[in-house]
Amino acid sequence: MRGGKVLSTLNILTIDLETSTLVISRNNPSPIFYIKNTKSKTLDEPSQPVGVYRSTKPSITELPLQVGLSIVAFTDGLVTAGYRKSTRIDIPKELKDCTERSLSAQETADHLMNLAIDLDDNRPIDDVSIVVMRVVHDKGDLIRRMSVSLPLK
Repeated sequence: MRGGKVLSTLNILTIDLETSTLVISRNNPSPIFYIKNTKSKTLDEPSQPVGVYRSTKPSITELPLQVGLSIVAFTDGLVTAGYRKSTRIDIPKELKDCTERSLSAQETADHLMNLAIDLDDNRPIDDVSIVVMRVVHDKGDLIRRMSVSLPLK
């Protein structure tokens, strides 16, 4: 759209209930973390953002849907938080801490976002988006839910 002058990171998490798999499509140099119970792995193979080259292809990973699986995806704004102070968030350490404290998906996302905002003195230098997806055992009412909040200016 802008002659290759604007980059956009893109992560897509697709849940396929027919095959009981999670497909992760990543056009983002930032890694995606997945946690199964307390074991963490990183999806960090080279991946380019969209917007520079016409034929940019995503990095694709397919995982079995299993109870206890958590996925944490984010934009580069989380990685660059604290840049002005020459500090960074140790994302693997923070995710380990969230797992050990049994934080919910929402609490984990809020924790990471609050760290980023604090490091940038409430003036982020880049946008920050965080998605935390967790597969839980509780079937409850069998309604799938997603929560998104957007502030109005």
